[in-house]
Amino acid sequence: LTGALKPPRIYRNLPVPGWFHESTSEALQKMELRETDIVLCSWPKSGTHWVYRALRLLTMVAPPEPPMVLAEMLTSDASAEAPRFPPHADDTFPSYLERETDPRIIVSHATPELLPSFERAGKLVYVTRDPRDVVTSNYFFMGTPADGWDGSMRRFCAPADETPNAFGAWPEHVRAFEQLAARLQTRAVVVEYEKMHEDLRGTLQRLAALIGP
Repeated sequence: LTGALKPPRIYRNLPVPGWFHESTSEALQKMELRETDIVLCSWPKSGTHWVYRALRLLTMVAPPEPPMVLAEMLTSDASAEAPRFPPHADDTFPSYLERETDPRIIVSHATPELLPSFERAGKLVYVTRDPRDVVTSNYFFMGTPADGWDGSMRRFCAPADETPNAFGAWPEHVRAFEQLAARLQTRAVVVEYEKMHEDLRGTLQRLAALIGP
Protein backbone atom coordinates (compact mmCIF):
# COMPACT_ATOMS: atom_id res chain seq x y z
CA LEU A 1 0.00 0.00 0.00
CA THR A 2 2.54 2.54 -1.22
CA GLY A 3 4.59 2.32 1.94
CA ALA A 4 1.86 2.24 4.60
CA LEU A 5 2.21 -0.32 7.37
CA LYS A 6 -1.46 -1.26 7.16
CA PRO A 7 -4.55 -0.22 5.17
CA PRO A 8 -5.87 3.20 6.17
CA ARG A 9 -9.22 3.84 7.80
CA ILE A 10 -11.79 4.68 5.15
CA TYR A 11 -14.77 6.96 5.71
CA ARG A 12 -17.03 7.66 2.76
CA ASN A 13 -14.32 6.50 0.34
CA LEU A 14 -11.77 8.84 1.93
CA PRO A 15 -8.69 7.74 3.94
CA VAL A 16 -8.82 9.36 7.39
CA PRO A 17 -6.35 9.49 10.33
CA GLY A 18 -6.74 7.68 13.63
CA TRP A 19 -8.00 10.76 15.50
CA PHE A 20 -10.86 11.36 13.05
CA HIS A 21 -14.32 11.06 14.69
CA GLU A 22 -16.90 9.99 12.13
CA SER A 23 -19.83 11.11 14.29
CA THR A 24 -18.35 14.60 14.51
CA SER A 25 -17.87 14.67 10.75
CA GLU A 26 -21.53 13.79 10.33
CA ALA A 27 -22.50 16.60 12.70
CA LEU A 28 -20.26 18.98 10.75
CA GLN A 29 -21.88 18.00 7.46
CA LYS A 30 -25.38 18.68 8.86
CA MET A 31 -24.38 21.96 10.46
CA GLU A 32 -26.13 25.12 9.26
CA LEU A 33 -23.56 27.86 8.78
CA ARG A 34 -24.11 31.43 9.92
CA GLU A 35 -23.31 34.32 7.60
CA THR A 36 -20.24 35.16 9.70
CA ASP A 37 -18.86 31.61 10.03
CA ILE A 38 -15.41 31.02 8.54
CA VAL A 39 -14.45 27.50 7.50
CA LEU A 40 -10.66 27.22 7.25
CA CYS A 41 -9.46 24.23 5.23
CA SER A 42 -6.27 22.82 3.78
CA TRP A 43 -4.46 19.61 2.95
CA PRO A 44 -2.28 18.73 5.98
CA LYS A 45 1.07 20.54 6.39
CA SER A 46 0.08 23.46 4.17
CA GLY A 47 0.43 26.32 6.65
CA THR A 48 -2.98 26.14 8.32
CA HIS A 49 -1.78 27.31 11.73
CA TRP A 50 -0.32 30.52 10.34
CA VAL A 51 -3.53 31.47 8.56
CA TYR A 52 -5.56 30.52 11.64
CA ARG A 53 -3.51 32.91 13.77
CA ALA A 54 -4.01 35.66 11.20
CA LEU A 55 -7.78 35.12 11.21
CA ARG A 56 -7.88 35.19 15.01
CA LEU A 57 -6.09 38.52 15.09
CA LEU A 58 -8.17 39.99 12.29
CA THR A 59 -11.41 39.00 14.00
CA MET A 60 -10.24 40.61 17.25
CA VAL A 61 -10.70 37.35 19.15
CA ALA A 62 -7.07 37.43 20.28
CA PRO A 63 -5.51 37.85 22.76
CA PRO A 64 -5.82 35.46 24.46
CA GLU A 65 -5.72 33.25 21.42
CA PRO A 66 -7.28 29.78 21.67
CA PRO A 67 -5.11 27.06 20.11
CA MET A 68 -6.17 25.68 16.75
CA VAL A 69 -8.08 22.41 16.83
CA LEU A 70 -9.41 20.45 13.88
CA ALA A 71 -13.16 19.92 14.15
CA GLU A 72 -12.99 16.15 13.68
CA MET A 73 -10.51 15.81 16.55
CA LEU A 74 -13.35 16.66 18.93
CA THR A 75 -15.94 14.11 19.96
CA SER A 76 -19.57 14.78 19.14
CA ASP A 77 -20.83 13.47 22.49
CA ALA A 78 -19.44 14.09 25.98
CA SER A 79 -20.31 10.52 26.98
CA ALA A 80 -18.47 8.98 24.04
CA GLU A 81 -15.67 6.64 25.03
CA ALA A 82 -13.16 7.83 22.47
CA PRO A 83 -9.66 9.30 22.59
CA ARG A 84 -9.49 13.04 23.08
CA PHE A 85 -6.70 15.28 21.97
CA PRO A 86 -5.16 18.59 23.03
CA PRO A 87 -5.52 21.52 22.90
CA HIS A 88 -9.16 21.12 24.01
CA ALA A 89 -9.07 17.69 25.60
CA ASP A 90 -12.37 18.16 27.44
CA ASP A 91 -14.28 19.74 24.56
CA THR A 92 -16.94 18.26 22.37
CA PHE A 93 -17.72 19.67 18.95
CA PRO A 94 -21.03 21.20 20.15
CA SER A 95 -19.38 22.84 23.17
CA TYR A 96 -16.59 24.19 20.98
CA LEU A 97 -19.14 25.84 18.69
CA GLU A 98 -21.05 27.20 21.65
CA ARG A 99 -17.92 28.77 23.11
CA GLU A 100 -16.85 30.33 19.81
CA THR A 101 -17.88 33.96 19.37
CA ASP A 102 -18.80 35.51 16.02
CA PRO A 103 -17.20 34.99 13.66
CA ARG A 104 -16.77 31.31 14.47
CA ILE A 105 -13.67 29.72 12.93
CA ILE A 106 -14.07 26.04 12.05
CA VAL A 107 -10.92 24.22 10.93
CA SER A 108 -10.79 20.99 8.94
CA HIS A 109 -8.63 19.05 6.49
CA ALA A 110 -11.66 17.27 5.05
CA THR A 111 -12.86 17.47 1.46
CA PRO A 112 -15.82 19.73 0.51
CA GLU A 113 -18.21 16.77 0.62
CA LEU A 114 -17.56 16.38 4.36
CA LEU A 115 -18.17 20.05 5.21
CA PRO A 116 -21.35 22.05 5.83
CA SER A 117 -23.19 23.43 2.83
CA PHE A 118 -22.14 26.93 1.77
CA GLU A 119 -25.28 27.37 -0.32
CA ARG A 120 -26.94 29.90 1.99
CA ALA A 121 -24.20 31.23 4.24
CA GLY A 122 -20.65 30.86 5.46
CA LYS A 123 -17.21 31.86 4.21
CA LEU A 124 -14.34 29.70 3.04
CA VAL A 125 -10.59 30.17 3.48
CA TYR A 126 -8.50 27.52 1.75
CA VAL A 127 -4.72 27.28 2.23
CA THR A 128 -2.55 25.70 -0.45
CA ARG A 129 1.21 25.22 -0.59
CA ASP A 130 3.80 24.06 -3.12
CA PRO A 131 3.30 20.25 -3.16
CA ARG A 132 7.06 19.68 -3.04
CA ASP A 133 7.17 21.41 0.34
CA VAL A 134 4.02 19.66 1.51
CA VAL A 135 5.52 16.28 0.64
CA THR A 136 8.79 17.12 2.36
CA SER A 137 7.03 18.41 5.47
CA ASN A 138 4.95 15.24 5.67
CA TYR A 139 7.98 13.05 5.01
CA PHE A 140 9.92 14.53 7.92
CA PHE A 141 6.93 14.85 10.22
CA MET A 142 7.95 13.41 13.59
CA GLY A 143 6.18 10.37 14.98
CA THR A 144 4.09 7.59 13.52
CA PRO A 145 0.36 8.42 13.27
CA ALA A 146 -2.22 5.82 14.21
CA ASP A 147 -3.04 5.14 10.57
CA GLY A 148 0.31 3.45 10.09
CA TRP A 149 2.33 6.01 8.13
CA ASP A 150 5.98 5.01 7.91
CA GLY A 151 7.22 8.07 6.03
CA SER A 152 7.57 6.48 2.61
CA MET A 153 7.84 9.00 -0.22
CA ARG A 154 6.00 6.49 -2.42
CA ARG A 155 2.92 7.12 -0.32
CA PHE A 156 2.80 10.80 -1.25
CA CYS A 157 3.48 10.21 -4.94
CA ALA A 158 0.81 7.52 -5.33
CA PRO A 159 -2.12 7.92 -7.75
CA ALA A 160 -5.41 9.14 -6.32
CA ASP A 161 -6.96 5.66 -6.33
CA GLU A 162 -4.00 4.12 -4.50
CA THR A 163 -2.92 6.72 -1.96
CA PRO A 164 -3.39 5.97 1.74
CA ASN A 165 -2.81 9.66 2.50
CA ALA A 166 -5.11 11.02 5.15
CA PHE A 167 -7.73 13.11 3.33
CA GLY A 168 -6.81 11.71 -0.06
CA ALA A 169 -4.55 12.84 -2.85
CA TRP A 170 -3.16 16.38 -2.82
CA PRO A 171 -4.10 17.33 -6.41
CA GLU A 172 -7.73 16.27 -6.05
CA HIS A 173 -8.04 18.05 -2.68
CA VAL A 174 -6.74 21.35 -4.08
CA ARG A 175 -8.78 21.10 -7.27
CA ALA A 176 -12.03 20.47 -5.37
CA PHE A 177 -11.55 23.53 -3.16
CA GLU A 178 -10.49 25.77 -6.03
CA GLN A 179 -13.74 24.84 -7.78
CA LEU A 180 -15.74 25.51 -4.60
CA ALA A 181 -14.01 28.88 -4.11
CA ALA A 182 -14.81 29.83 -7.70
CA ARG A 183 -18.49 29.15 -7.06
CA LEU A 184 -18.52 31.11 -3.79
CA GLN A 185 -16.68 34.06 -5.39
CA THR A 186 -16.63 36.91 -2.82
CA ARG A 187 -17.31 34.48 0.04
CA ALA A 188 -14.02 32.65 -0.45
CA VAL A 189 -10.29 33.34 -0.35
CA VAL A 190 -7.60 30.93 -1.50
CA VAL A 191 -4.34 31.65 0.35
CA GLU A 192 -1.11 30.50 -1.27
CA TYR A 193 1.45 29.85 1.45
CA GLU A 194 4.37 31.16 -0.60
CA LYS A 195 2.55 34.35 -1.61
CA MET A 196 1.70 34.98 2.02
CA HIS A 197 5.44 35.01 2.69
CA GLU A 198 6.03 37.35 -0.24
CA ASP A 199 3.16 39.73 0.48
CA LEU A 200 1.86 39.33 4.03
CA ARG A 201 0.11 42.70 4.02
CA GLY A 202 -1.73 41.91 0.79
CA THR A 203 -2.85 38.52 2.09
CA LEU A 204 -4.09 40.03 5.34
CA GLN A 205 -6.02 42.66 3.36
CA ARG A 206 -7.74 39.92 1.36
CA LEU A 207 -8.66 38.05 4.53
CA ALA A 208 -9.89 41.24 6.20
CA ALA A 209 -12.09 42.00 3.19
CA LEU A 210 -13.59 38.51 3.43
CA ILE A 211 -14.32 38.91 7.14
CA GLY A 212 -15.93 42.30 6.60
CA PRO A 213 -16.53 45.15 9.08
